[in-house]
Amino acid sequence: MASKHEALAERVLGELGDDVRKTYNSLEPRERKLVRRVLREWKKRGESATFDSLWLLDYERKPPTIEEFLTDPRYLDQEVTSKIYPVWVNDLRYVFAPGRQVWDWCMTGSIGCGKTSNAALALAFVLSRLLCLRDPQAFYGLIPGFLIAFGLYAPFKHKVETTSFAALSALMLRSQFFTKVYPRDPDHTTSIRLPKNIRVVTGATEIHTLGESLYSVIIDEADFMRAGMSASERGQAYELHRSTRRRMSSRFLKHGRLPGISMLLSSKQTVDSYVETFIRVNRGDRHVYVSDYALWEAKPGDYSSKTFRVMVGDTTHGSRLLSEAESVPADFKVIEVPEDFRQDFERSVEDALRDLAGEEIAGRHKFITDRAGMAACVDESRKHPFTSTSIVLDYQTSVTVEDFLEHSRLFDTHLSKRRIRLRPDAPRFIHCDLAITGDCAGFAMGHAAPPVEVVRTNPDGSAYRMLSPVIYIDLMLRIAPPVGSQIDIGKIRQFIAMLAAYGTPIKCVTFDGWGSVDSIQILRKTGFESEVVSVD
Repeated sequence: MASKHEALAERVLGELGDDVRKTYNSLEPRERKLVRRVLREWKKRGESATFDSLWLLDYERKPPTIEEFLTDPRYLDQEVTSKIYPVWVNDLRYVFAPGRQVWDWCMTGSIGCGKTSNAALALAFVLSRLLCLRDPQAFYGLIPGFLIAFGLYAPFKHKVETTSFAALSALMLRSQFFTKVYPRDPDHTTSIRLPKNIRVVTGATEIHTLGESLYSVIIDEADFMRAGMSASERGQAYELHRSTRRRMSSRFLKHGRLPGISMLLSSKQTVDSYVETFIRVNRGDRHVYVSDYALWEAKPGDYSSKTFRVMVGDTTHGSRLLSEAESVPADFKVIEVPEDFRQDFERSVEDALRDLAGEEIAGRHKFITDRAGMAACVDESRKHPFTSTSIVLDYQTSVTVEDFLEHSRLFDTHLSKRRIRLRPDAPRFIHCDLAITGDCAGFAMGHAAPPVEVVRTNPDGSAYRMLSPVIYIDLMLRIAPPVGSQIDIGKIRQFIAMLAAYGTPIKCVTFDGWGSVDSIQILRKTGFESEVVSVD
């Protein structure tokens, strides 16, 4: 038969809800006894001395709340906290509120809005609570003295030193808690080594996470990480995020609670970039929190109250500035921008939207974002020199690229010899973006046409005239992988040799980096200038 105190505890737990009851039932007997004692004291006096001293069971110092960490000078230099933008202070209070479980914090938006500094501060807070434990390894059931790691990652390992690592180091150097109570080992400068075998390490790929008990991580500029080489490869950010989160969960997830946090940072790129995709897929997940700010939202007091309007484009409509009298287009997002940034938006509305407003760009192409400008370059009267804009090139058949070529559209005859029709003496440049099975290969050839006079704008707004080259694309081709087979790379090189044999003055053949070494070597041996050119 249950005691009077047990019955009281059961009734109070029932009033608190099913989730609390489930948590209570998952506790060990001694833990349940403590809960019943705390509830009995609360019911009797409205407070519990037992609860107030529970931290002594596992901690040598009482761990700070986020409010204490932000406001108590023992943890942070108040000159540092005074420079934290209010939006980030509010987000820190939300993410680390008692009882809230945010496992993935996505920080995105404009450049310069304080993402890296805020992530470093959040990581320092999580570090401070872990250091307060008497024995962190024993608390989490790890081997005594086992390394507990905090990971800082960026597209390239050496870049971490000037971003999140530098921000965290600077913050810790101005903190009494991290210089006097739990100081770092001064003999190590490429990592932060703290007491109780807790270490902050750096890296760029999932290889740098192997064998580590990761407690929390920062993945900075995730959308600038290397993309996958094919449809089956997810890219550097995907693999790194998946690997680090898996290691955090495997070591520290218990009873549905994860004590650390994974922070995914990046200024805006495209709508299909990794961070934007992750946010879209996990929208509504209570374990995922998103901070997304324009520069003027992060620093509201720094800019003019006078604004102008900008329409954010989509995959078929370019973004543009709206006049004061212009009505808002239906189904398009329109943002208000401080007048301070008008010149930036007039120079390049797409770049300014991405970098300053923190708006993702609709197009996948990161090198050329002006879709309207690209469309204006298309000459609809020209006929494509191939029978199709996309072909299949199987290494198991005898079909070649030339079999798809409409020769008369590209070549004519001069002195009984074939030659390229347009500007036959202009040096040609060829670029190949190779693939084998999971993606399409791309092939293009172009040359410089006579320059034209154009009007450009100086930074001060004044105009000037200059001669600008015109790039003419002779041909372009999409080469799709055959089902169940592979693209024949040798036939692409064969087509280049055919163009040269027909008198095309090929100056240089370039390749994207992936899988190009063999082709570059072969072409060089046969007399072609060849090298790697990538815009990734």
